[in-house]
Amino acid sequence: MSNKRSRTNIELENLLRQLGLALEASGIGIWQHNIAKNQTRWDEQLKAIYGVPKAPLDVIWLDSIHPDDLAPTNAIFLRAIETKSDYASEFRITRPDGAIRYLRSRARYFVDAAGDPCFVGAEWDVTDDVLLNKELERSRAEARLAADHDHLTGLLNR
Repeated sequence: MSNKRSRTNIELENLLRQLGLALEASGIGIWQHNIAKNQTRWDEQLKAIYGVPKAPLDVIWLDSIHPDDLAPTNAIFLRAIETKSDYASEFRITRPDGAIRYLRSRARYFVDAAGDPCFVGAEWDVTDDVLLNKELERSRAEARLAADHDHLTGLLNR
């Protein structure tokens, strides 16, 4: 029995190392929120994404959300708590250095060993994708304008 448990522990440690490496390489940050205690824990990658100090507990997520995205993002989270369902959202954050970043967040609802309702989630920075899509849309709009209008007069083509 002891040999089997030891082998299982080694396999678990190997799996945790692999998961840690995969998360580090992907740039995905992990968080867990205990709803009953209103307590949130972020891993080091998520703290780096948000540009916040490496404090052990109680990072205030809502303080970082861009003011224009705060109400809808919080409403989605509160609805997930109310319905005890998964959470998915995209929003902007304002980092302490003033940089605005676009994030995608996904979380799963669960009840922990103490019986407390919780979420465990992942967030990743999608700023480059969002900005690229905006640039592509701008280029498409310019191409449509050029196709529909005379380049000298600016008048509509017939």
